[in-house]
Amino acid sequence: MTSVIKYGCFYVFLGVSLLAFFLYVYPRYEYDQKASDISIGFEQAYTGDISGFFTVTPIQNTGLKGERVVFVYDFSVVPEATMDAVLKGRAGEKVIFFEKPYATLKPEMLASLLDQYDINVGFLELNPVSDFMRRALLARSLKGREETFRVHTIKPAEVTNLRLTYEMILRRWLRAREERSIDFFWVQPLPSSLGVSYDEYGVTLLGLFHTSDTLAPVVVSMSLFFKILLVIGSFGLIFFYSPIIAIACAVFLSIYGVFNGFADTMLYLAGLTGTFGITGVFREMRKLEFNASLKYTAIIIFGLFLGVTVNALSYSYESVNGLLLPHGVKLLTFYLPMLVLIREFLYYGIKGLRSRLHWSDFALVIGLVLVILYSLLRSGNAAFVSNFERQLRDSLEMLLGVRPRFRELIGIPALWLYFRGKHRSFGRYAFIIPVLGVIGLCSIVNAFQHVHTPITIIFLRELLGIVIGTAIGMLIGVLLPNIIEEGEST
Repeated sequence: MTSVIKYGCFYVFLGVSLLAFFLYVYPRYEYDQKASDISIGFEQAYTGDISGFFTVTPIQNTGLKGERVVFVYDFSVVPEATMDAVLKGRAGEKVIFFEKPYATLKPEMLASLLDQYDINVGFLELNPVSDFMRRALLARSLKGREETFRVHTIKPAEVTNLRLTYEMILRRWLRAREERSIDFFWVQPLPSSLGVSYDEYGVTLLGLFHTSDTLAPVVVSMSLFFKILLVIGSFGLIFFYSPIIAIACAVFLSIYGVFNGFADTMLYLAGLTGTFGITGVFREMRKLEFNASLKYTAIIIFGLFLGVTVNALSYSYESVNGLLLPHGVKLLTFYLPMLVLIREFLYYGIKGLRSRLHWSDFALVIGLVLVILYSLLRSGNAAFVSNFERQLRDSLEMLLGVRPRFRELIGIPALWLYFRGKHRSFGRYAFIIPVLGVIGLCSIVNAFQHVHTPITIIFLRELLGIVIGTAIGMLIGVLLPNIIEEGEST
């Protein structure tokens, strides 16, 4: 009876995920298309033609106002004592808040002033003010939140500190547009060391994008009934993995939702569904004894459908615009890989320990520790990215148009080798292959947690990673011998 209930819950999720694929993906694509145009603003030093564009100027400057002016409130320049008066003088205008906020300023206090003076706020990502402004904007009225527009800029100091070339700068603008649903580009002058004038820079950017002469964010909408179906299906999948964990998740989310609201709770449910869903299905798929290629194909397809459900659960105006961030990213990234590491090490690794240790064992341990540490830094909502990785990203994007994720270029080949039984060819290190494989599998689901990224970009990136990764896995598999261990199945 327990097995019937468990698999019944799985089929409930499967039905909901199919609905999500057919009822969510295309409307989400339409939303992305409506929100695809970029508005661009230049500072007053720009001498080119700015008809149809915006002027960006410090909020304390006098003489400028109107629909095509965006003001910058720089916390490091404007005295705290004048904040109320300054904002009152810009009532009804568009304002971007910049740099680290005053130490004594509370998000709720700023939110109250913004609502009082009906200020449209530009939310600047990847800036010292970003976390503070998230809290302030979430404390605003619904009307104030829905007037928020998302801003991207590249500071001159950023160009110098990261040693960005002109090509890398342009690629960052393109990536911001393609991957992060940006509404407004605030174009600042480049450092003189690059030898590119502000006017030349502006003309180049204008040639890269389809621009809009208005700045009106697109409203996000989704049927409450459809959200309820997604919740039911998600708990069904978690129950399929573990009834006890499903009950624990229900209790936790009920309490969390009381204090943090529906949209943020859905982001947590999305992370938990992705984590326990992919773990449960991988566990069951590994037990099944049928064609290895079909098993591999089935779990990849399931990962995509699970990813779509996670994306639909996460979908809200706040999450699309970066005011709310995904939850459970590190849990999804490491939970299944750690379980597989423990299981596979007990099966293969302990056998190897019975023989004398080799220097390569120590090198392997050091390498694994470094990879885990780097993965921890790279995962989450504020990830570290090395300059080498930035350059490699740019090269892949220029070559392929859309950059596949590195974890999939490594993990998907390993997953193919594992399901084909080729991991045994690695001897005492065979346990590493399935661990890498499930890292790639979890990465597919994790990609859909990036709800601010247009859905077509996510699909293109994942399909490209899967195709290239599978081809690499097949090539490596051809070169490896077949080693069959009696009594074992993948």
